[in-house]
Amino acid sequence: MSMMKFIPGKLIPAEQLTKDVSRFWLEIPDATLDYYPGQHVILQIAIDGQMHRRPYALTSSPFIDEPLSIAVKRVKNGLVSNHLSSITNDLEIEFSDAQGFFYADINSEKSQNYYLFAQDIGIAPIFSILKSILHAENLSRVALFYECSSNHEILLKKELDLLESDFTNRLTILYTISGTQLIPRLKSWAGQKGKMTTASVKKFLSEHQLHKSGDAFFISGRESMTAEVRAALDQFQISSASVHSEIFFAGENQESPVYDSDKSVELSVMDTNKKYSGSNQTTILQSLKAQGIDPPFACESGLCGTCAARLIDGQVEMQNSPALHENDINNGWILTCQARPTSAAVTIKFE
Repeated sequence: MSMMKFIPGKLIPAEQLTKDVSRFWLEIPDATLDYYPGQHVILQIAIDGQMHRRPYALTSSPFIDEPLSIAVKRVKNGLVSNHLSSITNDLEIEFSDAQGFFYADINSEKSQNYYLFAQDIGIAPIFSILKSILHAENLSRVALFYECSSNHEILLKKELDLLESDFTNRLTILYTISGTQLIPRLKSWAGQKGKMTTASVKKFLSEHQLHKSGDAFFISGRESMTAEVRAALDQFQISSASVHSEIFFAGENQESPVYDSDKSVELSVMDTNKKYSGSNQTTILQSLKAQGIDPPFACESGLCGTCAARLIDGQVEMQNSPALHENDINNGWILTCQARPTSAAVTIKFE
């Protein structure tokens, strides 16, 4: 079984981006991290004697000489995010290698247009992609549509302004503020207001007139926002193969499937000589963890893609699979944290 590799290193507090979002540098002594812009790393951290894993998108670019960095948003009742937000000194921690299906494959010979859509903390992987395109694809152009809840929560605004100034002919940014209140001590927001909708995305695409065959589209935000953007792209008849999305927050009140009876399942993991017992009532990941196995995993909600494996034989049903593109599923990829067996035997392979 291909196990996750964790590297010892340090998490270094860098700066407070907003009231709830902090940026950290990652220091990995005597090691390098190979990654595509848009990918994330898994932080493994002990809190009160319990180990926890969380995925965080890299905001740095592999094409720029800069420290590895992540952005962490403090979530209400979030154990790990609140713990990290409270640290003031370097923290010894472990990092995984780069993970995730959401990334841009940068090529200096490309000449194409990119449309990037981000919502709040969803700007983290988009920022890495945006910087990488501008610095490593000199013939490509970028249009960013960025929704924030308020004008004082625009993440990385100074750096985005600098990039827009340095790459005037290749970068266009449109901000929209979706919250109902603006900070009184700041100047009134003169820009666009309202949530990102199918109509506003269509207007954005039409006004910039960048779209052509071969363009690429990256979406990072909440499930509802992603649906709005995809609906607009569908109306422009954009090929699904050109659209990449990552959902930062899953939909609420998702109901688990109900089965008539509990049926035993034989689980096989390639590259091992063992078979494991499973059930149609539990996910493959749950069954493996219950037997003391430590397969790749992080969020366990279908968002990060860390637990992805290839389905070699058998059938499964996935409740939720936002981390996978339609092409990934067609090529046999499944999320073991979401996949419940529907056949008597299932064989998978972690790659």
